[in-house]
Amino acid sequence: MAEHGKAPESEAEEGGVEAASPVALELALNGLGSAGLGDHASSAEAAAFLIKQTRMLDMQMEHLHEQRELNLNHMRWRKFGDRVTGALQVLGLAAGAGVICGVLAMAWSASRDRSLVIDPFSTPPGLAQRGVTGAVVAAHVLDQLNSMQERTDSGRAPDTYLDQGESEIKLEIPETGITIGELQHALVQWLGHRQHITGEIYETAKGLTLTARAGEAAGATFTDPGGDPAVLVGHAAEAIYRETQPYRYGVYLWQTGRDGEASQVFEELATQGPLEERPWAYFGWGGVLGAAGDVRGQAQKARAGLDINPRLAAGWQTLALAEEAMGHAEAARAAWAGGLEALDHSKTHGLTPRPAAQSRLLARARLQEARADFLGAAQTWRPSARLADYRAMGSEAEIAAAIDLAWAHDLSQVAAAESSVARTEEAPILLARLAVAAAEGSGRWTGVAARLEDLQGRLAEATHARRLESDWTTTITPWQAYAQLKAGDAGRARATLEATPLDCTVCLILRGRIAVETGDAAGGERWLRQAVAQAPSSPQAQLELGRALGSRGNVAGAEAAFAAASRIAPNWADPKLALGESLIRRGQAAEGRAALQAAARLAPAWSRPGELLAQK
Repeated sequence: MAEHGKAPESEAEEGGVEAASPVALELALNGLGSAGLGDHASSAEAAAFLIKQTRMLDMQMEHLHEQRELNLNHMRWRKFGDRVTGALQVLGLAAGAGVICGVLAMAWSASRDRSLVIDPFSTPPGLAQRGVTGAVVAAHVLDQLNSMQERTDSGRAPDTYLDQGESEIKLEIPETGITIGELQHALVQWLGHRQHITGEIYETAKGLTLTARAGEAAGATFTDPGGDPAVLVGHAAEAIYRETQPYRYGVYLWQTGRDGEASQVFEELATQGPLEERPWAYFGWGGVLGAAGDVRGQAQKARAGLDINPRLAAGWQTLALAEEAMGHAEAARAAWAGGLEALDHSKTHGLTPRPAAQSRLLARARLQEARADFLGAAQTWRPSARLADYRAMGSEAEIAAAIDLAWAHDLSQVAAAESSVARTEEAPILLARLAVAAAEGSGRWTGVAARLEDLQGRLAEATHARRLESDWTTTITPWQAYAQLKAGDAGRARATLEATPLDCTVCLILRGRIAVETGDAAGGERWLRQAVAQAPSSPQAQLELGRALGSRGNVAGAEAAFAAASRIAPNWADPKLALGESLIRRGQAAEGRAALQAAARLAPAWSRPGELLAQK
């Protein structure tokens, strides 16, 4: 009880207000109670006392209210201070984590560093006095190497050449006394795979001699009787390029017209090089063979490389281009699909971003063309034209889109594409493909045979004429024969076809079409069934087989073939129009008109479906 009575007293004293004792309050109340008995003096004193106590209570309440505000403000500041302290702690932890992450990132980068560092060469005093110091020689070697790198148009990522004197970042890490550059250098020395290129120039009886070596490999020595350091630097740079990046060196030789040397480099690397280099060497070797017209050799080398590493998109592309050049529609489609699979789902496809983007668009467009989705392929080519060029894919995208539009019976871009095609070795074949697509899309073949003959005459002027002639044989020659037939020379058309291989799908299709149009429907059907067996996923083979069967009166077989072509190529108008015509001829007008309407939707620029629908 004593403790309960003490708390109010001490609290009031702290606030400077004297608290009344319980006894005084009891006496005052008793005085008020006895006021009715006539004790007016006592009553007045009690009332005054209570008034005083009331005022005192009001003051105590006001004091408590002020005290409450002070306590609340104090609590708010404490809460704010706690938050600031917590935030500073979090920032400290974040900064520490950032430093750790930065060091880890630098360590990861250092572990992947495969730069080639060129150390200053040793030079004789006489050269040094002429200003040809070791640092100058190293700088010239670096310039030569970088020049060769820039002239190597390869989708594979290059290694980086560095001058040992390149500057470092001089931002100092707090409380360590070391710079970021010093830390990075230490990490690279510890975790990296840098290779140092060293060498020396010295005078011999035969002239000025230079020896250059990469890492621990034996040095390559060159002598110039004329004593010209520039000549020696050129030889040394090529030797270093070959030793440190043999695949890219082979590509450099190939693209600078030194095909024989390139083939030797690729063959040696494919058969004796490190395992990770061998598939790339096979792809390069195949490319050189294909450029010389040996597309079967190109395909064989591409398969050899893919057997080692099937995740490399460059191998699939090399194989697809070879299969296309041989006219193997089914194998080419499978190779394009393999390349797209590698590009879309493999993080180790082996290409840098620019070539990967172009190669992805190329594969998609080729697969759309294989399904006769020509409008879709034309749309796919358009982004390729806006990308930075890689092996002329971007510059050829415009004419490729125009060719696909023409196959979809839209000739609106033909004239523009003809005038804008680049003057490259591939130009005659591209223009020939455009002429064929425009003739087939419009049905107008007048003058096409002469045009193709003129373009064929230009092939002999090309550096890689044998490769272009091989491509022409399977991609253009069958259509050239058909153009000759349309020009009224059936005998020449048959003779032209005889030069085409029997494992070429489009060659078989045109053999069948020409046979049907010259009155040999049975022979045409045999050729076309062979084409379907060779390329079951070819919608063109199914469409031509349907036409051949229809010419022989086999309406059910014809319509089944048209339907098969539509299943393979749901976005192609031609088999739907053929089916619609057949259905209308045998009295199924509603079904026939529905097929014609579908053809009109798929080929809005084609007038033929509308003309048939307008007929009663």
